Amino acid sequence: MRWEYRQPEEKLFVADGKEAFVYIPLDHQVTVQPFGASELRRTPLDFLLGQSDIKKSFTASWETHAKPILEQGLQIRLVPRRSDEPYEYLVLELDPNSLDLRRIMIREQGGNTSEFVLTNVRTNAKIENREFRFSPPKGAEIVRLESDNP
Repeated sequence: MRWEYRQPEEKLFVADGKEAFVYIPLDHQVTVQPFGASELRRTPLDFLLGQSDIKKSFTASWETHAKPILEQGLQIRLVPRRSDEPYEYLVLELDPNSLDLRRIMIREQGGNTSEFVLTNVRTNAKIENREFRFSPPKGAEIVRLESDNP
């Protein structure tokens, strides 16, 4: 997986199936942590990657509170069935014409909201394997974190 963030600050996230790397150029720092199947459990990524059953994991309804970013964007609120999840709900916004995912909002239990807007989406694009390998820039501080999962 590779995510390139532009706002609120530039950041690069690369996961190779074993570890995840987050590089923040402004801080010249790389955070490294385990990132396999066990780390995905109980995260929205688990659902987005097709690793969990949406019907068993969530109740779904139309989102009526958040303003769509697309004109007539279709918004679905997914509330986890388990009360011990680290997030209250997800809001998915779909393009009304293609039904492609365009925005993900994650409302955490503590009240924080993260929003991911997907732009310039290309499906079935050929991507070189090297895009999913990360080498820390020379001189970057490397911080290693341990997994919280058993």
